[in-house]
Amino acid sequence: MYIGVQKTTSYASNKGSASNAVDYLEKENSDKEFFNQEQFFNHSSSNISGINAKKSLDNNKGKLGKNDTKFFMLTISPSADELKHIGNDNEKLKLFTQKVMDNYAENFNRNYKNGDNLTGNDLVYFAKIEYERTYKYSNEKDANIIISNRKIDKKIDELSLKKGDFKTEIKQLKTDYQRNDKGKIIKEGVNKSGDNRHIHVLVHRHDKRKELKLSPLSNARNTTKKQVGKSGERREVQAGFNRKEFSLKGEKTFDDTFNYKRKEQDKYKNKGKNKTKNPLKISMITNPIAYSKSAIKTAVLKEIAQQMGKPKMVKSLGYATSDPKKIPQKVKNEILNRGIKEVAKMIGSAANITPPTAAIKAIKDAFVFVGKQISKGAGI
Repeated sequence: MYIGVQKTTSYASNKGSASNAVDYLEKENSDKEFFNQEQFFNHSSSNISGINAKKSLDNNKGKLGKNDTKFFMLTISPSADELKHIGNDNEKLKLFTQKVMDNYAENFNRNYKNGDNLTGNDLVYFAKIEYERTYKYSNEKDANIIISNRKIDKKIDELSLKKGDFKTEIKQLKTDYQRNDKGKIIKEGVNKSGDNRHIHVLVHRHDKRKELKLSPLSNARNTTKKQVGKSGERREVQAGFNRKEFSLKGEKTFDDTFNYKRKEQDKYKNKGKNKTKNPLKISMITNPIAYSKSAIKTAVLKEIAQQMGKPKMVKSLGYATSDPKKIPQKVKNEILNRGIKEVAKMIGSAANITPPTAAIKAIKDAFVFVGKQISKGAGI
């Protein structure tokens, strides 16, 4: 069981409208007839449209400022064994999600001025079941397969740039790819087979009454108290949210609700928090919006522009000019394509690397590589 909270900085638009996030969660409905589409649900309804989810999240902002985080994304991802245990019953998944959101509210240990405790029913949230899982670097087994296939990509690229006929060698290399059950080469983002149901939740920072600001990313946990309220009405409340406790409680809730006998090795306390502290890898589990192809391409293009402004780098391409405007477009395209490939590899296999950081090294290397190919007459 994976139950996690999306990092504030690793996905788009959570300081503005929820439109992008809701649209992303509607992606699996794009090729379905209306009556077959999966709708959002919460504590009070199981048939909420994406339009109404957007409106509710956007209209609940209260006194939040322009640069304040407006909502958070949670991911609830049962294991294959857990899904098998409950069978093909989405109502059980919805019930479990509602109980997880009760846990979420309880974890803040907050109450209202009238003494009422915060409950899941007080939250403004919208959850949605998704059916597809993809291969990700954050999963150690997936990473080994993806890296192996990338090494084959690299060998094929190298042979393609050489002079001569290497069709036989390339054909043989292609037979070495590891593929999914539909024959697709396994890469980051390729769909997995089997039961891949999981739930994404968008939850607003404000409760329904707009009395409480709730951030699951606050690290004070249960140790810090803060004063809230107007002068003369000040009171102490808990500051923080214990994310580990939230995950543990979620597993126990599943076990108790569905009479699931969890194996000791499958318990959260033995998992070592995803076996990595790489924020990119964690973000790939909780939100595929982050580090998209467009984000990588933007970072690469920006770095190419930076390097093209350096006469030394332009001359490294082998042209007797320092004017980037005189460099053929096909050369620039080769640098762009190679840069995108290398950045994608780097952010998937190295810790604490973002597209802009990876692009700095990747583009410098791309200039050198392309320059050598030109000097060898390999053709670009």
